[in-house]
Amino acid sequence: MPARSDRPEQPAEHPDAVLPGDIRLTEPTTLRALAHPFRRRLLDSLSADGPATVGQLAERTGQAVGSVSHHLKVLQTAGVVAPAPDLARDQRESWWRRVHSISWGGATGSDAERTAVEAATDVLTERHWQLLNDYRRNADSLPQWADASFASDGWLRLTPAELHAFGEELRAVVNRWRRYSDELHQAGRPGAAGGRPAGPAAPRDSATPLDSADPAASGDGPSAAENDRTTVFYLLRGFPARP
Repeated sequence: MPARSDRPEQPAEHPDAVLPGDIRLTEPTTLRALAHPFRRRLLDSLSADGPATVGQLAERTGQAVGSVSHHLKVLQTAGVVAPAPDLARDQRESWWRRVHSISWGGATGSDAERTAVEAATDVLTERHWQLLNDYRRNADSLPQWADASFASDGWLRLTPAELHAFGEELRAVVNRWRRYSDELHQAGRPGAAGGRPAGPAAPRDSATPLDSADPAASGDGPSAAENDRTTVFYLLRGFPARP
């Protein structure tokens, strides 16, 4: 989809920073806060463009200021956004920022938890398909992204511990690129002027979570987890999008 230049000007004296940290959501009430398409869009907007006022978010999303304010307070209760009074130039401005990345897995607890996880996952999946379909409809107007965009899927045979390690390793790669992206945005730099950008430096330590994922790696023979090895499907995509 065509790029828009609607990023608000940030007060120069305040860094456009998102507090670090990742929280894994397990409480049904917290998960239900995320099982809402518009709240998911607000999170995406704060992630992509940084802190914003209620008015700016209302303009970006086409929703009423009162509705935006209500949904932000629900997300605040969930612990994923917070007011950012340090960015306000006067008491009339109500700034908000995203404060945590979030994750959740398959629920193993109560029926309420399972229902909440399923609802939040359904909203997230629908949101992903919406973003992908938006890109596909506008791909012809973005020829410079044709070779850069990627899609990869495949099958592996893994134990639960190995799948967990696989996910942790992928998250580590994503987090390096997220920090790199945030640093460029905060510095007001577009990135490399030409050629291949340097990107974030890879860690010098070559050890991966897999090194400690399975006792069999130490040479003590196959572990009991080998009995749990099964086929695993993975899907990776990257393409230009707007929240």
